[in-house]
Amino acid sequence: MRRHAASVFAVLVVVLAVGATCRAVTVAWAESPSISAPYGLYIPDVLLDGVVGSEWADAGEYGVRMGEYNARLLIKHDHVYFYVAMVIESGRRFPAGFEAYVVFENGDGVDYSRGDDMMSVPAWGGELLDADLTYRATYDFLPDVDFDGTCDAVGAGLYDSTIRGYVFEFRRKMISGDPCDVPLAGGNIADVIYGWASY
Repeated sequence: MRRHAASVFAVLVVVLAVGATCRAVTVAWAESPSISAPYGLYIPDVLLDGVVGSEWADAGEYGVRMGEYNARLLIKHDHVYFYVAMVIESGRRFPAGFEAYVVFENGDGVDYSRGDDMMSVPAWGGELLDADLTYRATYDFLPDVDFDGTCDAVGAGLYDSTIRGYVFEFRRKMISGDPCDVPLAGGNIADVIYGWASY
């Protein structure tokens, strides 16, 4: 399975604070104000369906411009999982397909390098899919399980005709123990790239 990054719309720096009283993950944008990914409730599989509902009421929200599209990012964590939802108002449905991705940089300062970690799913009617990929070659992300890793991320996406756009939901373990994953822990800083691809 090959994943090609066709378009990148934001690079973030995610800072996870240390301490038992930590209630938020700070997401800093290069030329924008910081947003907070607050501590929130666990989202079970049944609610990861490509429909943003009340399970996201406790998330931090940020509006972005993604090329020609308006988009909303919703981000939160529960100290075990990191959650991301994307609502991309495309204005049209792409018949050949559309997918969203979130790349966690490995800290080497190079975008798309060996050791980067990715969550990615296509918009397939809200079906919950394995979403855990690792970077192996030029714009080539492959499933962690192909490299003695484990699947520690899931996601779902769909086209929502009521908003004339795409909705994606992701859940990922913050610290999985998988050598293919970039850990997100208290005190760590991770560069995160959000994007989309149509094909």
